Amino acid sequence: MQRLLRSAGAFAAQSALSLVVLQFAAIDGAHIAHAQANEQERARAAQQRAAQQAAAQQQRAAQAQAAQQRAAQQRAAQQAAVQQQRAAQAQAAQQRAVQQRAAQQAAAQQQRAAEAQAAQQRAAQQRAAQAAQQQRAAQEQVRAQQRAAQAQAAQQRAAQQRAAQEQARAAQQRAGQEQARAAQQRAAQEQARAAQQRAGQEQAAAAQQRAAQDQARAAQQRAAQEQARAAQQRAGQEQAGAAQQRAAQDQARAAQQRAAQEHGRTAQQRAAQEQMRQKQRDMREQQRAAREQARAQQRAAQEQARAAAQSRRTTAPLGQSGQSGAEQNRPILGQERQTALEARGRREEVPSQRLREVQRQRQEQRQADRVVIREPDRRSIIRQNQHAFIRHDDNQRLARMVRAAQTARRGDTTALSFSSRNGARVFSEVDKEGHALRRYRRGRDGREIVLFDDRPFYAAGLGASFVDLSPPVYELPPEQYVIDYSTASEDEIYTALTAPPIEPLARSYALEEIRQGYQLRERMRRIELVDINFEAGSWEIAPEQYPKLERLARALNHILQEHPDEVFLIEGHADVLDSDIDNLTLSDRRAEAVAFILSQMFAVPAENLVTQGYGDEFLKADAGKINRRVSMRRITPLLRPQTAAVATSQPDALPAPAPAALDLSEDDRAFIAENLNYATEPGLGIGGISEGIRVPGGARLRSFPSIIRDRLPALATYRYFVSENEIAVVDPTRAEVVAVIEANR
Repeated sequence: MQRLLRSAGAFAAQSALSLVVLQFAAIDGAHIAHAQANEQERARAAQQRAAQQAAAQQQRAAQAQAAQQRAAQQRAAQQAAVQQQRAAQAQAAQQRAVQQRAAQQAAAQQQRAAEAQAAQQRAAQQRAAQAAQQQRAAQEQVRAQQRAAQAQAAQQRAAQQRAAQEQARAAQQRAGQEQARAAQQRAAQEQARAAQQRAGQEQAAAAQQRAAQDQARAAQQRAAQEQARAAQQRAGQEQAGAAQQRAAQDQARAAQQRAAQEHGRTAQQRAAQEQMRQKQRDMREQQRAAREQARAQQRAAQEQARAAAQSRRTTAPLGQSGQSGAEQNRPILGQERQTALEARGRREEVPSQRLREVQRQRQEQRQADRVVIREPDRRSIIRQNQHAFIRHDDNQRLARMVRAAQTARRGDTTALSFSSRNGARVFSEVDKEGHALRRYRRGRDGREIVLFDDRPFYAAGLGASFVDLSPPVYELPPEQYVIDYSTASEDEIYTALTAPPIEPLARSYALEEIRQGYQLRERMRRIELVDINFEAGSWEIAPEQYPKLERLARALNHILQEHPDEVFLIEGHADVLDSDIDNLTLSDRRAEAVAFILSQMFAVPAENLVTQGYGDEFLKADAGKINRRVSMRRITPLLRPQTAAVATSQPDALPAPAPAALDLSEDDRAFIAENLNYATEPGLGIGGISEGIRVPGGARLRSFPSIIRDRLPALATYRYFVSENEIAVVDPTRAEVVAVIEANR
């Protein structure tokens, strides 16, 4: 029995031990499965953290919760297993013989507990899988949202690109349409303007005639009152201006005297050179005076012959004449006026109210050997050596012709700017005497079209120079050189205004030289506007006269469309008043009146027009309206004879900056001598020149060509002239020779 009992006890112990081993094996398998699940979850969590932080946080929370649950279950299972093992061991030790069934029941319970635990683990794994699936679903949703956002952004970018392209195409289409419409509008406006102007002018003329009759009486009274008040105001202003000018002139003379004294003390050698040059100039003046005296004697002889021929014509049949066409067209100078007027028997006019107002406001001032008569609107008449010449301020004329003009004063220079055609900006500069210094047009692109630039001319002290040329040789029929506007076609007008000079020109000339040089102007053809009628003794043009200028305006606008740098001179002539001074100011104002109508009524750019009155100085021998005429000619070839292209320059400040210090090496001097063209350079014949001397009279300063300026940029602000076999480099701000180079003639 005891052996049986020991066998049964050993069997029970062995069974209990096997049960315990099985329990531990089940526990180890659960641990391994949990560890593998944890590894996979951590790997997925690492990947999920990189994609979405919020989802990773949720996953970590779920994993932490699952781990806590698993740890709690494991601890509970271990504790239960330990308790069961202890109980089984105790029970086995106490009841080895009788507790086999209890051990079996305990094993069954443990198995059921293991199964329940496995079920719990499977449930936990399912919950973890569901949580992972939910996380993947959330990640997929996030990715889907990202892809949707990217797709939406791509659609927005594509839509924006399409919209930009549509806008660009629409802008291009609008620009093309605008350009086409602008071109059509300009063409239509050009076509309609003429019709509208003709119709408007005819209607305006009729309306003005009717309105003028009704308004004339009241207007005359108001005008008389306004003119009286304006006359008083202008008289006060002119007196104050004259006083200021006299004070300024006195100060200037005092300053000049002090400067001359200082200069004389420090430059005796230069003064000696100046004396030598003065002697040479005196000799030339004496020679010129001798020539003038010979011409005067010749004119007197011709006048006597003409008077004799006139006395013979009094006995000849009506319509016959002993004069040739050339003799009839010969200019008669101012001192022969009275004889010519008596021979023609012309009708004098009475000064208008406006001209009498100008007469009352004149102020006469004697300056050395000349008399200056100042009129309103900065107009001056200079009488010197029995010769009278009128000068006006070009900026005053332009300011009256344009709108919204702006004026800026810099030192002795006054600059006027205003808007012109196609959005361009025009700049016109004059000095304190009213001399036109420079005029140019600046386009929207910054490119400048220079009409003329005479600053070097005045900087060199040549403002009082006179161009003495021999009369030109006419090889053309008179009707091709002097065009009668009343019978000429538009093509004939265009041809005359674009024709080159009738004789080659040796150099370019300043605008002041052209205005005063009769023989120089005669190198260019002219249009005689003999059918333009002015009011008696006035410079006013009746509205019914405006359409007569339409053909001339069309020709001018045609030329300026092709060559926007062209300059045209409008000359006024009058012999209708007793006083040569009155004829001079009347002719100057009549020329301005024609320029005003061309600009205001027919859109001819005001900056391309220059006006000048000559009074009764250049009368014609034949009678009729020819001596109450206005004429026009192109003077661009006189300003720029060597080029017909548009000259461009970069804007510079006023006044011109002083040149930089000049240091020329021997190689530089040789390069300059080799690259200057002497073919068109006149020889002054003034003898040797040296550094430090003033620019002699008659010298025409020129800019260095571009090939020289490119190598020697410092020469861009210097000028030069040629005398015999020497090149004089000039500082234009001081009118002084700073370097002398031997020429390679």
